Amino acid sequence: MPRDRLLVLGACYLAILSVGENSTAIMAALPAMTSGLGLGPATVEWIVNAYLLASAVFIVLGGDAADRFGARRSSAAGIALFALAS
Repeated sequence: MPRDRLLVLGACYLAILSVGENSTAIMAALPAMTSGLGLGPATVEWIVNAYLLASAVFIVLGGDAADRFGARRSSAAGIALFALAS
């Protein structure tokens, strides 16, 4: 397999791993947030929806960055930013 294809495959694996890790962390934290902050089911639903909306916005912004700066550069910047934020 050519080197470029392996790099793309590796980047895809990293992206999927990042999404899975992030969603697992949020779902694992919901029970503690609910009991610790005294949140009702409707409030928890709003929190999850707001989180998903923010994630969707950043996905769209990432696509725009890929169009402007190139897919490789924007993917590397996004993965680095996510790693620092995590």
